[in-house]
Amino acid sequence: MYKKINTFFLGSVLIIAVTHFFFEKQYQRPELDSRLYDFLYLQRQIDLYNPLSESHLQGTHNSYNSDAYHHLFNYHDRQQRLSIADQLAAGARFIELDTHWTISFNQWPRSWRWEKDLLLCHGSSKFDFFPFHWGCSPFDIPLERVLVEVSEWIQRPENSGEVLIFYIEDHSDGQHEYLHHLLVKHRLAERMFESDGCHKIPDNLSKHDVLQQGKQIIFWKDKNCSDFAPLANLAFADLGNLQRYAEDRTFIGTYSKRLIEGAYPRIEAQDVHAGFLKGANIINFDEFVFNDERLYQFLWSWDLQVEMDPEHKCVQQQANSRWIGAQCQSEGGSEVAAACFNLKEKRWLLTQPLEHVSKAQAACKKLGEFVFSAPTNFIENTDLHAQLLEQQSEQEAQKIWLNLHKQGNTIIPGDPRRLSDSSLMSSGITDDF
Repeated sequence: MYKKINTFFLGSVLIIAVTHFFFEKQYQRPELDSRLYDFLYLQRQIDLYNPLSESHLQGTHNSYNSDAYHHLFNYHDRQQRLSIADQLAAGARFIELDTHWTISFNQWPRSWRWEKDLLLCHGSSKFDFFPFHWGCSPFDIPLERVLVEVSEWIQRPENSGEVLIFYIEDHSDGQHEYLHHLLVKHRLAERMFESDGCHKIPDNLSKHDVLQQGKQIIFWKDKNCSDFAPLANLAFADLGNLQRYAEDRTFIGTYSKRLIEGAYPRIEAQDVHAGFLKGANIINFDEFVFNDERLYQFLWSWDLQVEMDPEHKCVQQQANSRWIGAQCQSEGGSEVAAACFNLKEKRWLLTQPLEHVSKAQAACKKLGEFVFSAPTNFIENTDLHAQLLEQQSEQEAQKIWLNLHKQGNTIIPGDPRRLSDSSLMSSGITDDF
């Protein structure tokens, strides 16, 4: 009975795959919502000094399993629509590659030789009596092809301040010297923040720590530490306390999880904030596209509905919890308090309304062990907004000064207790308004 069901199921998958190949529509890249991407760029600067374990990062799940690499002989049950280069351009900062040492036929028709290579596929390496990895096609794309895309993206000057988590699910059968060779060949190894021997990602590691060493990539490789020392020195063996949420929109994944577990693992736009509140640092999307509606939810800070005046150097949180650029003094009778944060207690308080942001630091000190600060993630922003709503009920503050200084498309965080660089701690940023 079960054999007939499985045969029927696998046959149905094959029919769906071939039908989808002949009738699929190519993804048409839309005109970019420049405001969305400009504000996401600003937001990525806000948590520059925050531990990654307290930050939010969007990425893709099984990034290679995409329409962009599909033809009749591979990737029949896909999760992505864009190439990895386009996923990065669309805002992904976590890339996942399932890497298998398996039979490759990618030289066809120039060569009919069967050789093994590191291919990217949604398969299994546990059936070692096969000469190939179960679920992989010999026409799946080589890892090297994707490394070229990532390298070209990360070498561009406009991406020099970006930090990427690069995850390899390791089914390479110990081909770590060759894997390391490819990373060196395509100039990715030189951009990787070294793990110094397969440690977990440290709880206090920040994007600033990575960039300060001239690096941009945090390399995570699972399946234990490599016995090839150069690769072991590059790769982290565990995410540590970074919490990762992923969905699965494959036909097989949805089928099995619904029938076996009763789950429907999808992440829609309305689920993003709920994920943040549950502690998600990384959310990996399927079918991630340009102007993805879930990106609008990832933008938890700036107000897309308000034009950013380049002359406005200061930042305020409004009654809707969103941020705007503002003058550094209160205007038009609006009551503006300052955001004060207690680092030990992880607690916010507001000052009384102030005439000018320059008075914020002194006003926060009067509250005890509080400093003038700004939220660095969705949860902190939500907690601060709750303070504003409480004061509004008492007809006090209408907006909140945040300790951020805006210079063009650059955001400078001003709370010295939340900076990890000693030169910035003593720079007197908070007085530079």
